[in-house]
Amino acid sequence: MYSKFSKINKYALVIDAVGLVTFAFIGDSRAYDAGLGAFGIILIGTISAVGGGLLRDISISETPQIFYKDLYATPAIILGILYIVFRNFTNSQLMIWVVILIALVLRLCAIYFKINLWGPWRKN
Repeated sequence: MYSKFSKINKYALVIDAVGLVTFAFIGDSRAYDAGLGAFGIILIGTISAVGGGLLRDISISETPQIFYKDLYATPAIILGILYIVFRNFTNSQLMIWVVILIALVLRLCAIYFKINLWGPWRKN
């Protein structure tokens, strides 16, 4: 019975990774269209990608995992950096897909290899 939940959880994490990079890219492109600088583009893209989960964790009185455990916001930050570097090529559909794919592969590798952020030891 629990193996079914484990399989569903793996698929949910993959769908979540796709959503993460999608929202990060949309946030980055909207911030660029608004005329923000590099820091603003990265900030808006990252907040767009991780803001909902962060609010959810705070509303149920949990410490958000992006602060101590999960390599979750890092792909959104890297996507923002790549967007800034290659923004002159954003008219190219290929460049857009390459930037999104790099961030998606980074997040999927973090899920598959269970890569977490460094942090202090926590007793659960």
